[in-house]
Amino acid sequence: MEFQVCDYGLYKVVMLLEGMGKAELGELDAIIKGQIQAGAQYLILDFSTVQTINSAAIGSIILGNSILKARGGRLIMVGCNELIKGVFKLIGYLEKFTIANTLPEGIEMAQNAILRT
Repeated sequence: MEFQVCDYGLYKVVMLLEGMGKAELGELDAIIKGQIQAGAQYLILDFSTVQTINSAAIGSIILGNSILKARGGRLIMVGCNELIKGVFKLIGYLEKFTIANTLPEGIEMAQNAILRT
């Protein structure tokens, strides 16, 4: 899987450039943890090219979201298709995440949250 990380100071955008396969899940976990360790307060994950998700990726996202929330930040997921949203709804986590339809909406959410702090 290829990732592109864009650094905007307090928020980072991680664009997933290819479909998510099992072999790449360790990379996603490392990217999320690395961005948090690098000081990201808001992490935007762009899922617009991802068709499906599995339990390892879900675990990485849940952990990243928990760490960011404890620091007063948040993880924002953008571009999630209905299958991915349905998985998070099924496990009871859809309401615990901030989800935007598009990357510009997610960036605006992060910027507005930063301005309120």
